[in-house]
This record gives sequence, C-alpha cells and structure tokens, in this order.
Amino acid sequence: MRKLILKSNSKLIFLYTSIILLICILVGLSSLDFFSGEQYGYWYFNKIFLNEYLFPDISRSPIYVVYLSLFNWLDTPYNYYADAITTNFLLSFSLFYLFKNEYNKFYLFLIISLSIGFFFNLIPYPQALALSLLNFSIILRRKKNIFVYIFSYLLIIFAIYCRITYIIVFVLFILFDLTKLILKFKKKTKFNHKKNFAILFVVLFFISADYLFKSNVSESRFNNGYFQSLEWKPSKSNSNIDIAFQVNFNFLYLSKFLFINF
Repeated sequence: MRKLILKSNSKLIFLYTSIILLICILVGLSSLDFFSGEQYGYWYFNKIFLNEYLFPDISRSPIYVVYLSLFNWLDTPYNYYADAITTNFLLSFSLFYLFKNEYNKFYLFLIISLSIGFFFNLIPYPQALALSLLNFSIILRRKKNIFVYIFSYLLIIFAIYCRITYIIVFVLFILFDLTKLILKFKKKTKFNHKKNFAILFVVLFFISADYLFKSNVSESRFNNGYFQSLEWKPSKSNSNIDIAFQVNFNFLYLSKFLFINF
C-alpha cells in the first residue's frame, strides 16, 4: 500500500513539474523582459570569461557569468531565451520541492504556476539563480549524509557569487550549525567531528573561491555596477552600494520634483 502511495505521489510530482516547465517555456517565449542592459552586461563578461578566464567584480555575479556558458553556444536571441527559461524553471522547481511536503501539492503547484510570469519580470536573473541554489541547499540539509551536507554549503557559496547579499545566509547557517554542535556537546560531551571538519572545509573553500575571483578580475572599463564606462559618471565608485544609493536618490528626487510641479 505504501509503495502504491509513493508511486502515485511520484507520478503526481512529475506531472506538476512537467506542467511548470511547459508554463516556463510558454511565458519565456512570449516575454522580452530579459532583453535589458544589465543582462547584456553579464553576456559581455561571459565572453571575457571564455576568452581570457577573467571574472567580473564579485558584486557582479561571477558564478552566474560562468553559468551562462551553458547557453553561449546558441545564437542570439536563443541564448537569452534558454537562459531565462532554464533559470526561472529552476526557481519554480526548487520552490515546489522545498515546500511540497509542507503544503497541499495542488495549491502549491497553482501558486507557483501563477507566479511564473512575475519570476520572469525579476530582472536580472542572477537573483533567481541565487534563490534556486539556496532552496536546493535547504532541501539537501534535510539529509543526514555528510557529503550531501557539505554540498549544500557549496551551493550557498555559489549563491553568494550570484548575489553577494547571500553571504548573510552563509554566516547565519554557520552560526546556527556551530550553535547546534555546541549544545549537543554539552548534552553528550562528544563533538561531531565530521560536521566540524565539514564547516572548516566550506569556510576554506569560500576563502579560496573569494581569492580566485578577486585575483582574476577583468580590467574592462565596464567592470562596475553600471556595466558602463565611469568616465562621465559623477562618481567613479565601483561599489554596487554606492550605485544603488545614487539610483534610488535620483528616483526619490524626481518623484518629489514631479509631485511638487504637477
């Protein structure tokens, strides 16, 4: 009886994920949202990576730039479509698998299906890939195998280099796991050495990855948060924080100016 239930659940999950993939393809083929200046910048640095093995600044998603190599053999615009469809399917698929045991599968399928159009509007797509990697990491953390545990941390590190803000999640997960190990040690007076070494390994891996990306940075004049030359910009800063402040300040200034005058 249990085998029949598991088999029917597997068929149902396969059906839902197949329909989600179909919706992603249909929405992707009818969407033009990903033809944006920012997406062009990532493809530009993908060519630099393939030709010179150099990366953009770490705030500009070096892992996403490498990921685009999966699609660069296609001609434009098919590479853009393939990237958008694949990335948003990964996001939808990861969300479905993350919550499928917590909520009614049909309602979950319905919510995700109705959200796919919104996902395609979330430009740029490094943030969709980063969230997908985090979701898969959380799914894998439920397993007790130490190698799966390490791989789940590696996925979070990859997410960091798709969106640097995910470093907060990385630090929180390490603090959470270390706290659990300490509490278990107090109860059982025995350390879980495998997890200790696993955490040490992923921290060293993160430091190594950070060194790799920072020591092989492209000197292109477009290697900044704008993906533009800074020659005529009021600020020469490459920091995405500075750029975000300037952009939002301009939006607020214009909205207040327009409100006062109209």
